Amino acid sequence: MDYNEDSAVAYIRKNAATTRKYSADDVLEIIDIIWDYYEAKGLLSLDFDEDDNNADGPDIDDLVAHARKVLAKDKGTRILAEDVPALIQAELEYEAALEQDDEE
Repeated sequence: MDYNEDSAVAYIRKNAATTRKYSADDVLEIIDIIWDYYEAKGLLSLDFDEDDNNADGPDIDDLVAHARKVLAKDKGTRILAEDVPALIQAELEYEAALEQDDEE
């Protein structure tokens, strides 16, 4: 199954264990940060080698730190730093669900 931003937003809004509810635009901001991170780290490449350090996916702690850094520069963001890990975790769960669907 292909990644669908609308489905991802709905999934994240429903499943993220956050202290507040976020708008679709807020969630899209997190998704954009994640995909920009993937691109910068070479995680969008389709030709992973078995020995490639990126083959297991992103370093979650590094991704969270990156997202918090990006959001700290955005004076208009409504996303609380404490909610970043939960939002990212929900997005990663959405990606994992897509991978499971593809394997079935």
